[in-house]
Parts: sequence; C-alpha cells; structure tokens
Amino acid sequence: MKLSQYWYVFLGVSLVLAIAGAFGAGLQYAPREVVYPFEHAVVWVQRHVLAPLDGVLRRTELAAQNRELSLTVDSLRLDVARLQTVVAENRRLRAILDFPPPPACRLVGAPVLSQGGSTGWQRLIRLGKGSLDGLQAGDPVLVADGLVGRIENVSPHTSDVLLLGDVNCRIACELDPPPAGLMAVRGVLSGGGGHGVGEESLQFLYVMDPLRLRFLKRDVEVAPQTRVVTSGQGGIFPRGLLVGYVLESAVDTAGLFREAAVMPAADLGNLQLVFVLAKPPGGGL
Repeated sequence: MKLSQYWYVFLGVSLVLAIAGAFGAGLQYAPREVVYPFEHAVVWVQRHVLAPLDGVLRRTELAAQNRELSLTVDSLRLDVARLQTVVAENRRLRAILDFPPPPACRLVGAPVLSQGGSTGWQRLIRLGKGSLDGLQAGDPVLVADGLVGRIENVSPHTSDVLLLGDVNCRIACELDPPPAGLMAVRGVLSGGGGHGVGEESLQFLYVMDPLRLRFLKRDVEVAPQTRVVTSGQGGIFPRGLLVGYVLESAVDTAGLFREAAVMPAADLGNLQLVFVLAKPPGGGL
C-alpha cells in the first residue's frame, strides 16, 4: 500500500472518531430512544383501548348489580306490604283480646370492646355503649344470625353481656314450628358451659358445649335442625327471636321430660359488632 493510501485511511478513521466524539453524549441515549416507540405504544393502548374497555366492563357489572339490588328492593317492598297487613291484623286481634300494645323498642348498634369469661363459670363480652345510650340490664343482645345474650349490668359508657353459652343464662324458648298437632312446645334454654381440650395439665383450647333446652314434653319427637326461638314468657325477651337449631333430643335421666341439645345460631366466639334491643325506660318486652 502506498503512503498516500495510508494517509487516506488515517483521515477516514480520524473523521469517524471526530463524529463519534461530537455525538458521544447522544449515543448513550440511543437504546432508550430505540425502545421509546414501543413503550409509547403500550401506554397508548392502555390509555385509549384497555382503559375504556375496562370502564365498559365495569359499567356492565355495575348495571347487573343494580338490577339485582332493584329486584331485592322490590322484594323487600313486597315483604313490607305483607308485614303491614300482619301488623294491622295483630293490632285488631290485640284490641279484640284486650292485650296491651307492645312497647316501642329500638336497635342500638354497639362495638364489642373485649371478650372474656373463658373459665366456664361465666362467658361475658363488654360493649362500648351504656346507660347514656339508653341501655338497661336485661336488654336482649343479638346479631343478624340470632340472639347473643342479655345485658347483665351497665355503666354510663359500657355494658357487660351474659352470653347464651353461660350456664347462668336461662331463656324461655319454644320450637318453631311446633310438631304436628301441637300449638306450642316450650322449654327453658340454658348454656352448656364448656370444657378444655388436651391433657389436664396443658389445655390450650376451650370448647363451648351445646346449649340445653330442658323441660320439653316427654313424648314429643323433635326433628334435628328444628328452629328454637324465644317464647316471650317471662317478659325479658320478645317472642320469635332466633336462638339456635336442635341437634338431637332424648328423655332426661329422670324420665319426666325431654331435653334437646341446641347449636347457637350466632357465632358467639367471633363477635365484633352487636345490636341491643333497647326497651323504653322502665318498660318490659
């Protein structure tokens, strides 16, 4: 190769290096610039295609939920209309039989502050509402699933509730519906207490025993899953509050009455918010 040719090669390499040096600062962004159109396309698709499509799907879902809610509201309106007829009929029957009108009660929502009494002697929960909220000793406490217990004592801002599972909690109850051919089958329901699980010296789990519905008619056959509701006798609980479901029944050891094991309708071990059926001051149910 001639000297002039080397000179041309040297000039070409120098030119390339000069151009590279001039644009070196921009070359470091080259990969980002190459990827940019694809990233921009993804963002555009998400913003202008997927987002509107998601909105359409959400609107469709909301429309379906609105239709279901509308049907539920219509059903509740029909129930209210039927209940108004029942209330009017009940009012007429009370007037005919000269029964006093039932007291006006109200539901008071109350948070559960603490749960205790896991010794088997007493099962209590403490509520964050008290006498200043119109609560009184003896007021029934319930959740949507059923009865929980009754208020044992109150302070201005708190209330202690004796749960159904306590052996000292006794409630006049009846079977719903009663067996065929009978007007009513009534008994007294009490808590079954509980027992520890595990070795006697090391018991980590405390299990509540089923409720006991005692003093039922001896010859009545009680079908499993029969509802147990309050009978209204005694004036503490109104009639018809769901308490639980019959598990099994048998004649007691004395052979005089039938006794049934009852599963509570409410989950007594997982109470966070309850409702108190507050009576008027000095009034009964």
